[in-house]
Amino acid sequence: GITQGDPPAMSFYACGTMPLISTTNHLEGVKQIWYADDSAAGGKLQGVKDWWDTLCINGPAYGYKPNSCKTWLIVKPQFETKARELFPDINVTTVGRRYLGSFIGSEEGKTTFMEEKVTQWCKDLKQLTSLASREPQVAYSAFVYGLSKRWNYVCRSTPGISEKLIPLEHDVIEEFIPAILHRVFSCEDNLQDIFALPPGQDMVEWEYLF
Repeated sequence: GITQGDPPAMSFYACGTMPLISTTNHLEGVKQIWYADDSAAGGKLQGVKDWWDTLCINGPAYGYKPNSCKTWLIVKPQFETKARELFPDINVTTVGRRYLGSFIGSEEGKTTFMEEKVTQWCKDLKQLTSLASREPQVAYSAFVYGLSKRWNYVCRSTPGISEKLIPLEHDVIEEFIPAILHRVFSCEDNLQDIFALPPGQDMVEWEYLF
C-alpha cells in the first residue's frame, strides 16, 4: 500500500500500474492516458470496447476495479445508439464531461462548464475583495498562490474560452485591484500590464501610479 500524501506516492503508484497498462498496449486503434487511478481511452467504439473489457478482466488482479457507474463515454450524436448498445452499463453522453479539471465534448457543453466555473470564481473573488481592504497582503497572496491557479489550469487545458472569462476579468480589474491599492480608479490596459508582472519586475513601474 501507499500512504496518501506521501511525496513519492505518485511515483510508486505509477510504477504499480505499469503492468496493468501494458496489458492493453497491444490493442490497435486506441490511445489511452492515465493519471494516477484515472484511466481514459480514445478511438473507435469497438476499439474502446475492447480496451474496457480488457481493463475489467485484468484490472482486479492488480487491485484496480473499474467502476462502470462512474465511467462516462463521450460520443458524437450519430454514434449514440450504437454506443449504448455496446456499453449498456456505462453512462453515455453526446454533450461532454469534465475530465481532470478541464472539459471534453461539444461547444455547448464547454459553454455550460465555463459558465459554472466563472460564476464560482467570481463569487470567490468577491469574498477575497472584501478581505483586501483590511488585509491587502493576505488577499494578494491568496489570489496569486491560490485562487488564480484554478483558472490558470483551465486556460491551459481548455481552448477557445477567452470570451467566457470576461466577467472574471472585469471583477479583477474593476474591484479586486482597486481594493488592494485602496484606490478607486479604472484599471486601463497599461496598468493591467504592470499588475500582471511578477513581484520584483514591476517595481520600476510603481512610480507611475502615485
